Amino acid sequence: MFTEEQKIRAIELYCKYGKKLAPVVRELGYPSKRNLRRWIRSWEAGGGVKESIRHKL
Repeated sequence: MFTEEQKIRAIELYCKYGKKLAPVVRELGYPSKRNLRRWIRSWEAGGGVKESIRHKL
């Protein structure tokens, strides 16, 4: 299980790295690409704003 802070960090890096999954997983060592995709979908469904990350994840 991952904390909200870990999920937020991963999504922030995803945005920083031009919406590429592999560099995020490589840098953090977590999550799998599949889980990161799920977190991103959840974040986008919430409007893609930082506040929604905390509410959706």
